[in-house]
Amino acid sequence: MKVGRGLFGLMSKSHRKCTSCRHSPFLFTTVPAVLGLILLLAGCGDISLNRLLENEEPGEFSISPTEAFVPASGTLDISGTGGFKPYTYENKGMLGLIDPDTGTYTAPSPSSLSGSSETTDIEVSDSFGTTASTTITVFAPIELSPAMQNVKVNDTVNFTATGGVPDPVDGYYFSIDGSAPESDVDGNWPHAFSTEGRYTVEVADSLGNTSISMITVEGNLAIDVEEAWVVINGSLDLAVINAVGAHTFSIDTPGTPAEVGEIYNPLSDPATYNAPGVELVVTIKVEDSNTPSSVATVDIHVVTDAPEKLTFPTTMTVHVNDVVQLTATGGIEPHTFWLEGPGSLSAHPVQENRIRYQAPGYATTAYVWVQDALGRQAKTTVNVIEG
Repeated sequence: MKVGRGLFGLMSKSHRKCTSCRHSPFLFTTVPAVLGLILLLAGCGDISLNRLLENEEPGEFSISPTEAFVPASGTLDISGTGGFKPYTYENKGMLGLIDPDTGTYTAPSPSSLSGSSETTDIEVSDSFGTTASTTITVFAPIELSPAMQNVKVNDTVNFTATGGVPDPVDGYYFSIDGSAPESDVDGNWPHAFSTEGRYTVEVADSLGNTSISMITVEGNLAIDVEEAWVVINGSLDLAVINAVGAHTFSIDTPGTPAEVGEIYNPLSDPATYNAPGVELVVTIKVEDSNTPSSVATVDIHVVTDAPEKLTFPTTMTVHVNDVVQLTATGGIEPHTFWLEGPGSLSAHPVQENRIRYQAPGYATTAYVWVQDALGRQAKTTVNVIEG
């Protein structure tokens, strides 16, 4: 055990034989130190000898982090340093929960927030009653709308970002298929698509939180829906893209209206699909009268409750050669995973919404993607480090 210099300094160099007599001066030089220690302990209340010895040079008492941002439903480890252990943690506000012994803070759910973000103060106290505090900002998940859309060539899509922690000057950062980001302080970003194809539009906030939108630019006949799902007994608008002549919507799944639903005003744009009172996946078709061979379809999921937003960890740091597990939440099963960059993926043996990433033997960056049955996507940036 390391001994404090201030309490036992007299013991360090006094164990020599006296030249004038046979007794050792050790006893006489340590008695005042012991008496001083007893007096010190008596004035310290419940501070034990071990606690004092462990905190020989405790340093200035502080809390880490001094400021933090936590996504709704997320967790954060808060810690005290210096001072005298053990520490006690307390949430001074009503937002979220703190473990009084470990300092683990758990943020409330997004529905508990009164706005896009709220704050609370966490206080830590040491055994002498010294305190330090930090401010925690809990923010709603960043979202980009529309989450997915089919458009025709030269159409402009108006993207809207909400939630997250926007930059106070630049707001949000928008990019398409990894292009240089463009900022918009209000989170409203229009973009015209001039070429056919499938595009990934990504928005990021000041902390690097991201949300993705999938845009398909069609040069042929297609169906556009705001969502690829509808609740039972609900309704969904069906729009036609690139129709040359008159068009007709129909249900391409066999069954009665009670079993598969029905389409109201099938010759209109938009038409309306009325869902049945049971869960299923129904295929809706549109045909162009001028080109009978031109047919387009879309699969619609009829569900009991609206599916949660598809989420995936934004970033993850792992060491070389490590295996980590990533979990997708929300959306509709099944989930499909793929990897961009070094490393490899392997399926979880039981849960289909989880995937395992094997890091390579060198530092690098990789991207793990997930897509649900609705076609929505999310990605995790995996930073592989040495050590």
